[in-house]
Amino acid sequence: MTDAVNKILVATDFSDGSMVALRFAHTLAQSVGATLSIAHIWDYRTVYPSAIATSGPPEVAVLSVKKEASARLDAFLDRVKAEHIPIDRSHIAPGHPAEELARLCQSHHYDMIVAGTAGRRGAARFFLGSVAEQIIRQSPVPVVTVRTPAD
Repeated sequence: MTDAVNKILVATDFSDGSMVALRFAHTLAQSVGATLSIAHIWDYRTVYPSAIATSGPPEVAVLSVKKEASARLDAFLDRVKAEHIPIDRSHIAPGHPAEELARLCQSHHYDMIVAGTAGRRGAARFFLGSVAEQIIRQSPVPVVTVRTPAD
């Protein structure tokens, strides 16, 4: 790893926290002259409304989730474009978010990951885990987490 930050990967789950993290990453990228990319990793265990409504074989539900995830990424990218945030490329893939983000960093030579965090505590964090924490543990590059402001 070099000391330079040329390529920043922003993880998104399409939440408001993801947009807060993206805005932070945009400011950082402007200050260091880096490019921004966005990644959404859809975990097979993630519950999308389309998966709940789909009956039939599991592969039909997976296809439904894939279509919904792609549509949600397109909508998120429309929001990003409306805010005039330049995106170099976007990634969407199935799998475990932390593992896939680490793989993307290695295969596309990203220098940093920026991810939003909801800051769960107590039982919610115990039962749901912390995706941000998993990303930090598995990432081959520095990770910046951006906490979503409380409502």
